Amino acid sequence: MAEFRFALRQTAPVLCGYLFLGLAFGLLLQQAGYGWPWALLISGIVYAGSMQFVLVGLLGGGFASLASVALTTLSVNSRHLFYGLSFLDTFRQMGRAKPYMIFSLSDETYSLQCSVQIPEQLNANRVRLWISALDQGYWVAGSVTGAALGSVLPFDLTGIDFAMTALFVVIFVDQWRAAKSHLPAVAGLVFGLVWLAVLGPDRFLLPALVCTVLALAACRGRLDAAAPPAPQAADAAGRRRRYRRPKGGAPLMGTIFNKAFLSDLAIVLVACACTVLTRALPFVLFGRSGSPGRGVLYLGRVLPPAVMAILVVYCLRSTGFAAAADFAPQLAAVAVVVLLHLWRRNTLLSIAGGTAVYMILLRLL
Repeated sequence: MAEFRFALRQTAPVLCGYLFLGLAFGLLLQQAGYGWPWALLISGIVYAGSMQFVLVGLLGGGFASLASVALTTLSVNSRHLFYGLSFLDTFRQMGRAKPYMIFSLSDETYSLQCSVQIPEQLNANRVRLWISALDQGYWVAGSVTGAALGSVLPFDLTGIDFAMTALFVVIFVDQWRAAKSHLPAVAGLVFGLVWLAVLGPDRFLLPALVCTVLALAACRGRLDAAAPPAPQAADAAGRRRRYRRPKGGAPLMGTIFNKAFLSDLAIVLVACACTVLTRALPFVLFGRSGSPGRGVLYLGRVLPPAVMAILVVYCLRSTGFAAAADFAPQLAAVAVVVLLHLWRRNTLLSIAGGTAVYMILLRLL
């Protein structure tokens, strides 16, 4: 189908990053004593990349750790509280697909949904649904493969995860070129860098997002007329359519009377619930019948370039400057991505070129 093929092309960069990061997560989970069924469960119902890596260290903590799991999940995924503001109207028109669209709004899916330009002849609802489903499919496939085969994979994929950083950079460049005002993007970069310097790489994200939202709200009078259009709404046809126990490692389906199994399952379910909460809250507060206020819609229009700028900073947050080998691969690869995209305006070429440079420099320096 045309919508599937279009979505497949759009999500190709995420495929590279998700498969590698999923492999890394699956391998880490396996080393902690949990087999591929756990990888399938966690990636299927939690689906929050960075939080899933944190979750590996929380498993085995028992029922007493559930409060800590909840607070950690809400903190790590706090940035998702802002993502839904850009899609209040778009997702409302997607019928029964709306709950899944909210659940699957990860960083990479958010960036693609914000930037995708859907041809008029395609069903916009189907394209958006395929983008979300394919992205999660890539992550689940990588996670399960890593847990099942990660320890015996014969090739070195170190550095391919830069494809996701490159994707954010490409989208940031596109939004910068298309914007009538660069203030949202600059605000995101400035607050991201300032809070990174103040709080460090593990705690800067939420303050940066909050300060950016407050700054953009304060500048509404200046930016309202220059704001980019909201993400493409579904066409009329799209609005009418409806979308219609294993072994290995630590057992997932062990005896239900096993306290360790039940506590680990409870930890996963709490992480799932808190992740869903962060993604669904904007829709609960503002997305019911009727139109949200002008201020909410305004933030939904101006936030994407600001959030994208912060996500670029987030991807590069661990870059060190003690030696050239600590920063040269990242900065050189980002420069290659930007130059290639300004030159050829080809997303796949820009991402592939930057990722290749990054992988080569990692091995040379």
